[in-house]
Amino acid sequence: MDAVIRITEFLRFCLPFLILLTIIGSIGAATVFLFRAASVHKWRNLGMRVTGGILILPLTLSVLLLLMMIACTSRPRILVSPDSQHIAEYGYEAGFLGRDSTFVSVRRRLSFRSEYAYWYAGPSDWSGTDVRWLDNSHLFIRYKGVRENRSQYCSNNVSGIIVQCLEY
Repeated sequence: MDAVIRITEFLRFCLPFLILLTIIGSIGAATVFLFRAASVHKWRNLGMRVTGGILILPLTLSVLLLLMMIACTSRPRILVSPDSQHIAEYGYEAGFLGRDSTFVSVRRRLSFRSEYAYWYAGPSDWSGTDVRWLDNSHLFIRYKGVRENRSQYCSNNVSGIIVQCLEY
Protein backbone atom coordinates (compact mmCIF):
# COMPACT_ATOMS: atom_id res chain seq x y z
CA MET A 1 0.00 0.00 0.00
CA ASP A 2 1.25 3.46 -0.79
CA ALA A 3 1.50 6.30 1.73
CA VAL A 4 -1.71 8.06 0.66
CA ILE A 5 -3.79 4.94 1.27
CA ARG A 6 -2.11 4.38 4.65
CA ILE A 7 -2.84 7.96 5.74
CA THR A 8 -6.45 7.76 4.55
CA GLU A 9 -6.99 4.45 6.40
CA PHE A 10 -5.37 5.85 9.56
CA LEU A 11 -7.69 8.86 9.51
CA ARG A 12 -10.80 6.73 8.82
CA PHE A 13 -10.04 4.36 11.68
CA CYS A 14 -8.67 6.86 14.21
CA LEU A 15 -10.94 9.88 13.66
CA PRO A 16 -13.51 8.89 16.34
CA PHE A 17 -10.68 8.31 18.81
CA LEU A 18 -9.08 11.67 18.00
CA ILE A 19 -12.39 13.49 18.41
CA LEU A 20 -13.00 11.79 21.75
CA LEU A 21 -9.46 12.58 22.91
CA THR A 22 -10.03 16.25 22.04
CA ILE A 23 -13.24 16.27 24.09
CA ILE A 24 -11.50 14.57 27.01
CA GLY A 25 -8.64 17.06 26.85
CA SER A 26 -11.00 20.04 26.80
CA ILE A 27 -13.05 18.79 29.74
CA GLY A 28 -9.87 17.88 31.62
CA ALA A 29 -8.34 21.33 31.05
CA ALA A 30 -11.56 23.05 32.15
CA THR A 31 -11.74 20.87 35.26
CA VAL A 32 -8.14 21.59 36.26
CA PHE A 33 -8.59 25.30 35.59
CA LEU A 34 -11.74 25.50 37.68
CA PHE A 35 -10.17 23.57 40.57
CA ARG A 36 -7.06 25.75 40.60
CA ALA A 37 -8.63 29.13 39.83
CA ALA A 38 -8.62 31.70 42.60
CA SER A 39 -10.85 34.71 42.98
CA VAL A 40 -11.18 37.55 45.43
CA HIS A 41 -14.75 36.56 46.25
CA LYS A 42 -15.35 33.41 48.28
CA TRP A 43 -18.65 32.62 46.57
CA ARG A 44 -16.94 32.71 43.17
CA ASN A 45 -14.21 30.34 44.43
CA LEU A 46 -16.87 27.95 45.69
CA GLY A 47 -18.78 28.13 42.40
CA MET A 48 -15.65 27.37 40.35
CA ARG A 49 -14.73 24.43 42.54
CA VAL A 50 -18.27 23.01 42.40
CA THR A 51 -18.33 23.40 38.59
CA GLY A 52 -14.92 21.69 38.38
CA GLY A 53 -16.26 18.85 40.53
CA ILE A 54 -19.32 18.50 38.29
CA LEU A 55 -17.07 18.30 35.20
CA ILE A 56 -15.32 15.23 36.62
CA LEU A 57 -18.37 13.07 35.77
CA PRO A 58 -18.34 13.70 31.97
CA LEU A 59 -14.54 13.43 32.03
CA THR A 60 -14.76 10.00 33.66
CA LEU A 61 -17.51 8.87 31.28
CA SER A 62 -15.51 10.05 28.26
CA VAL A 63 -12.42 8.14 29.40
CA LEU A 64 -14.51 4.99 29.94
CA LEU A 65 -16.09 5.40 26.48
CA LEU A 66 -12.64 5.75 24.91
CA LEU A 67 -11.42 2.60 26.67
CA MET A 68 -14.51 0.68 25.50
CA MET A 69 -14.01 1.88 21.92
CA ILE A 70 -10.40 0.73 21.98
CA ALA A 71 -11.29 -2.64 23.50
CA CYS A 72 -14.26 -3.42 21.25
CA THR A 73 -13.14 -2.23 17.83
CA SER A 74 -11.12 -4.40 15.51
CA ARG A 75 -9.28 -2.89 12.62
CA PRO A 76 -10.71 -3.92 9.22
CA ARG A 77 -8.60 -5.83 6.73
CA ILE A 78 -7.75 -3.67 3.75
CA LEU A 79 -7.68 -5.10 0.22
CA VAL A 80 -6.46 -2.71 -2.47
CA SER A 81 -7.52 -3.29 -6.07
CA PRO A 82 -4.73 -4.19 -8.54
CA ASP A 83 -4.75 -0.66 -10.03
CA SER A 84 -4.92 0.92 -6.50
CA GLN A 85 -8.03 2.94 -7.40
CA HIS A 86 -10.49 1.13 -5.09
CA ILE A 87 -10.24 -0.23 -1.58
CA ALA A 88 -12.29 -3.04 -0.06
CA GLU A 89 -12.50 -3.12 3.72
CA TYR A 90 -13.36 -6.45 5.28
CA GLY A 91 -14.42 -5.99 8.89
CA TYR A 92 -15.62 -8.19 11.69
CA GLU A 93 -16.99 -7.02 15.02
CA ALA A 94 -17.58 -9.53 17.78
CA GLY A 95 -20.79 -9.05 19.69
CA PHE A 96 -22.26 -10.48 22.86
CA LEU A 97 -24.03 -13.86 22.60
CA GLY A 98 -23.72 -14.25 18.84
CA ARG A 99 -24.51 -10.67 17.90
CA ASP A 100 -21.48 -10.54 15.64
CA SER A 101 -21.37 -8.67 12.38
CA THR A 102 -19.29 -9.10 9.26
CA PHE A 103 -19.14 -6.53 6.50
CA VAL A 104 -17.30 -5.68 3.30
CA SER A 105 -17.37 -2.09 2.10
CA VAL A 106 -15.88 -0.59 -1.04
CA ARG A 107 -14.69 2.96 -1.66
CA ARG A 108 -12.54 4.92 -4.04
CA ARG A 109 -8.88 5.40 -3.15
CA LEU A 110 -8.98 8.91 -1.61
CA SER A 111 -12.61 8.87 -0.50
CA PHE A 112 -13.83 8.64 3.08
CA ARG A 113 -17.32 7.53 2.01
CA SER A 114 -17.77 3.83 1.44
CA GLU A 115 -20.68 1.64 0.36
CA TYR A 116 -21.51 -1.79 1.72
CA ALA A 117 -21.01 -4.63 -0.72
CA TYR A 118 -21.79 -7.33 1.86
CA TRP A 119 -22.95 -7.51 5.45
CA TYR A 120 -24.07 -10.27 7.76
CA ALA A 121 -25.52 -9.92 11.24
CA GLY A 122 -25.05 -13.15 13.12
CA PRO A 123 -22.50 -15.58 14.58
CA SER A 124 -19.37 -15.52 12.44
CA ASP A 125 -15.63 -14.98 12.51
CA TRP A 126 -12.84 -13.81 10.20
CA SER A 127 -12.69 -17.16 8.41
CA GLY A 128 -16.40 -17.20 7.45
CA THR A 129 -15.98 -14.86 4.48
CA ASP A 130 -13.43 -14.88 1.67
CA VAL A 131 -12.82 -11.53 -0.05
CA ARG A 132 -10.45 -10.94 -2.97
CA TRP A 133 -10.04 -8.82 -6.08
CA LEU A 134 -10.36 -10.63 -9.39
CA ASP A 135 -9.23 -7.60 -11.40
CA ASN A 136 -9.49 -3.79 -11.27
CA SER A 137 -13.30 -3.72 -11.42
CA HIS A 138 -14.40 -7.10 -10.02
CA LEU A 139 -14.56 -8.05 -6.34
CA PHE A 140 -15.25 -11.64 -5.30
CA ILE A 141 -16.98 -12.40 -1.99
CA ARG A 142 -17.56 -16.00 -0.86
CA TYR A 143 -19.63 -16.43 2.29
CA LYS A 144 -21.54 -18.97 4.33
CA GLY A 145 -25.28 -19.13 3.76
CA VAL A 146 -27.80 -17.58 6.14
CA ARG A 147 -28.70 -19.65 9.15
CA GLU A 148 -31.53 -19.14 11.64
CA ASN A 149 -33.22 -16.13 9.97
CA ARG A 150 -30.18 -13.83 10.22
CA SER A 151 -29.85 -10.66 8.16
CA GLN A 152 -27.51 -11.02 5.20
CA TYR A 153 -27.05 -8.83 2.14
CA CYS A 154 -24.75 -8.88 -0.88
CA SER A 155 -24.85 -6.15 -3.54
CA ASN A 156 -23.99 -6.65 -7.21
CA ASN A 157 -22.64 -3.19 -8.02
CA VAL A 158 -20.94 -0.84 -5.55
CA SER A 159 -18.95 2.32 -6.33
CA GLY A 160 -18.58 1.27 -9.96
CA ILE A 161 -17.25 -2.16 -8.96
CA ILE A 162 -18.97 -5.37 -9.98
CA VAL A 163 -19.32 -7.63 -6.95
CA GLN A 164 -19.61 -11.37 -7.43
CA CYS A 165 -21.18 -13.09 -4.43
CA LEU A 166 -21.01 -16.82 -3.94
CA GLU A 167 -22.73 -18.67 -1.11
CA TYR A 168 -21.28 -21.96 0.11
